[in-house]
Amino acid sequence: MGIYEKTGIRKIAIYNVELITWIRTYGLKDGWSLFSGLSKAKEPFFKIKTSFFKNDVWLRNNYSDQAIFRQVFYEKQYELKHIVPIQPKKIIDAGANVGFASLYFSYIFPDTEIVAVEPEPNNFHLLEKNTTAYNNIICKHAAIWYKEEKVNISNPDSLAASFMVEKTNENAIQGITIDSILAERNWDQVDIVKMDIEGAEKEVFSGNNSWLHKTKLLIIELHDRYKPDCTKTFFKALENIDYEAYFQHENIFILFKENQ
Repeated sequence: MGIYEKTGIRKIAIYNVELITWIRTYGLKDGWSLFSGLSKAKEPFFKIKTSFFKNDVWLRNNYSDQAIFRQVFYEKQYELKHIVPIQPKKIIDAGANVGFASLYFSYIFPDTEIVAVEPEPNNFHLLEKNTTAYNNIICKHAAIWYKEEKVNISNPDSLAASFMVEKTNENAIQGITIDSILAERNWDQVDIVKMDIEGAEKEVFSGNNSWLHKTKLLIIELHDRYKPDCTKTFFKALENIDYEAYFQHENIFILFKENQ
């Protein structure tokens, strides 16, 4: 262990850098609320309140919730302005977890209608709670899949951000397609599809992908570590489509030129 670790200087430096970054990004009051809310969490559930959240945002005191919250609001993994200039009106959040990405999109694009889809029951309960004051966020307890059929969580003991789905007939969750969401909402096009579905993208992009021709921007995280060939299957589905790809953190941003 080095001198900085022994004296605690390194920990203090990291602490101060994070606090300064929160304040620079969201201002003194909100930056402090975000920083202190995360750093002082002790209870199994805790809430964060800011001037731009319409209601308190609840997190579980676990690694997944805090890590995802930081990815979305601290690292700003879904920030678009440095990648594509877009003012979306319609967004699908596929794999919404407890709603942080939907809240971020609503924060930066307040006039946007967002459909947030999450299969895992405990995640979905917190998703509904976190978006209760948002009339523009529609929550769906379902799983994004390659066709309409019943699925289930195949790894219920996993981390809250790593649940995977598979076809089943027991204790089932409804699997739905992107096309079915478009039809339900009567959308002829969607501006952004954010997709983080823990390996189910392999099945999704093996099926009918007509919805890609109705999508302006796809933001996706691929999970070959869960299912082999997710990346290969994904890019094969894009072979005959004109697009530009951008890489930011864990995500790939696919801008479909034909739909702009």
